[in-house]
Amino acid sequence: MHTFEFARPEVFPVASPDLAATLPVIHHARDLFEIPLLHEDNDLEWQHWFAGQGLETPERLPGSRLWHAHLTLKAAQQGHGVALANSLLLRDDIEAGRLVEIKPAEGQFVPVRFGGYTFIAREDRWNSPAIVRFRRWLQSAALSTEKLHRLE
Repeated sequence: MHTFEFARPEVFPVASPDLAATLPVIHHARDLFEIPLLHEDNDLEWQHWFAGQGLETPERLPGSRLWHAHLTLKAAQQGHGVALANSLLLRDDIEAGRLVEIKPAEGQFVPVRFGGYTFIAREDRWNSPAIVRFRRWLQSAALSTEKLHRLE
């Protein structure tokens, strides 16, 4: 098997526009400790994200644990709290206005990236024209999505 990591996108906090409109002004990442956080099956992503912001966190962060990213993002869309996601998972939701990125009033949060997205193919098919075209398309699509996020 051959592998190809085609994206390692930045992870950032998101919420529904209605919830975002009611949140207090965010000056620093530590302000998010006071906001309902949404987690997948545990709080490790938030723990890593806060560590990337230079913050120590409690051993266990409060907030709903919803098992999977799609459930967490759906809860965020419904206004139940703030979730972590990346542009590959939610580009359509941001473009449609179902979710908005939560940003500090001034400046930016420190960019944080978690695990990457990987394409895997059999070694004997790795250089076939179809696989090569698909790998190139994956990389191009991932890069354009990441560039769009950085421009927003």
